[in-house]
Amino acid sequence: MKKSSLYSEITQLLASNSRSKAISLIESSQERLSESEYQECLGNVHFYNREFQQALPFYDRAFSASDDYYCARHYYIAGVQMEQMGRLAYACEQFQAAISIEPTFVDAYVELGGLLVKIEDFEGALQCYTDAISLDPNDLAIRHNLVQVLTELATRAPATFSEPLRTAQAEYDSLKQTQEQPGPGRVW
Repeated sequence: MKKSSLYSEITQLLASNSRSKAISLIESSQERLSESEYQECLGNVHFYNREFQQALPFYDRAFSASDDYYCARHYYIAGVQMEQMGRLAYACEQFQAAISIEPTFVDAYVELGGLLVKIEDFEGALQCYTDAISLDPNDLAIRHNLVQVLTELATRAPATFSEPLRTAQAEYDSLKQTQEQPGPGRVW
């Protein structure tokens, strides 16, 4: 099911820490959202407050309201839980499902990239971080992760990865001049 532009606007506000605006928009627009979107937006309020367990009942209600409705953040949470349990293949599937449902959900790319680093699939991680940067080019933590992956790849195949590493490092250093250091939750 394709999600409405209103859902996208609310989710973008939540992701950019404009929670009070997002909550006001949810409250004033309930009748313009499908029941599934409304429930997912309520869950997303908790998600972006990092209250994952509180988000799940809202996502479950969103699923229940429509047979063909899926919540990317529900799959993301399942992926994080599976990764913590050591079920890495299943976690990978969950992150990929989240990306498939919502291709602009940058957190899923970051988590999948981190998981791929754990299993030493550095080229897969490179793709995830490259995709994440295309969605959020000013995220210093993602750029840091990209540099780390390219550093590893350049030690294995310098002819292929040394130049991309220099470019990524220069972009990271330039962005670092204008921002604070990356937070602990987004760096592998």
